[in-house]
Amino acid sequence: MTDTVLLNELVDNSGVSKIWLARKIGCSRQRLYKILEGSEVKASEIQSISDALKFTPATRDKIFFAKKVASNTTEE
Repeated sequence: MTDTVLLNELVDNSGVSKIWLARKIGCSRQRLYKILEGSEVKASEIQSISDALKFTPATRDKIFFAKKVASNTTEE
């Protein structure tokens, strides 16, 4: 399950536009917004987003492999 709150926060604080990010990961802007809203994410998309935003493996795992995400909020 994707922690969309944390993902959106990191994207917003990354200093890059969502249009740039979509192009960088090779998807449409609409697809990126679906990912940011919690749609299922392919492994290749996880890797591309992680590379583009320079996520550490720990950050990547916290976002895309969250065990508990209630109401799309960050939880530990």
